[in-house]
Amino acid sequence: MFGRRLINTQQGGGGGGLDGQYMFLGGYLQPTQISSDFGSSWSVVTTSVVLNKAAISSNGQYIALATNGYLSLSSDFGATYTVKYSSNFSGCAISYSGQYISALSSGTLYKSSDYGVSFSTSSLSRNYISMSSNGEYQLSTSYNTIPQLSSDYGVTWADSGVSAPYYSSLMSASGQYMIGGCGFIEGFKKSSDYGVTWSTFSIAGNWWRGDISSTGQYVVMSSGSTSTGGIMSADYGVTFSKVTAAGQRSDDFSVSGSGQYMISPSEESNPSVSFSDDYGATFTIKSIGGGIFGKSAISKVAP
Repeated sequence: MFGRRLINTQQGGGGGGLDGQYMFLGGYLQPTQISSDFGSSWSVVTTSVVLNKAAISSNGQYIALATNGYLSLSSDFGATYTVKYSSNFSGCAISYSGQYISALSSGTLYKSSDYGVSFSTSSLSRNYISMSSNGEYQLSTSYNTIPQLSSDYGVTWADSGVSAPYYSSLMSASGQYMIGGCGFIEGFKKSSDYGVTWSTFSIAGNWWRGDISSTGQYVVMSSGSTSTGGIMSADYGVTFSKVTAAGQRSDDFSVSGSGQYMISPSEESNPSVSFSDDYGATFTIKSIGGGIFGKSAISKVAP
């Protein structure tokens, strides 16, 4: 049974948080909900929105929401939110401390280096973004465009030199491991040297949204297909196996920094969420009232 069984209690860059302690759920025109006790209890934090991406700092204090309509930020553990910009935002990322925030909307990158107090903008025609724990390395991806990399906190960007990933933009805490791609288009792209070189690997099936642990050891991907579950790698993306509860569709997949905690929501007719607190060895299905969830996020503590 899923519960608070702590293994990694190392403090993160934001201070005061335990790995996987904070979890977030949202969906299409659904209320968003947050848990601060490893998924044991949940509370509604926003009204009905189309959530495209949520990002949480290590200690849970800072939260960024990219929605169809606005970029919203919280600096009080999700108690209150402030709409920073009104536009359709497709992706966002936050550093472990919460200091650095990047978000994408209609060819524009919005970036902050002061915990979301102020933002600057620049042109970046990508849809999805991830960053290292300190915000130094960032990866932006989009359909049919070459992914771009930044190694200076999002100030300057350069083409990665590989053909285009789609839905996924994943990065480990150090920035050493990066993954981007869409399984049903041309496979995933993977780098283990900070984006200097890339290799392609293919996995049978439709795999698109996902997440990566702080070290890069654990990689999880969702299917968005009925009753096909999700997939997981425990060896830095070398091999993958089918995971999540039997017969449970996976519309998104998130993993904590250590890999111990995993959460995967399902938008099927009987909506529920799969949880694991044992590195993906077993999953428990839990019904969470108040919404049908297809997007998830989980706090990470640096290794």
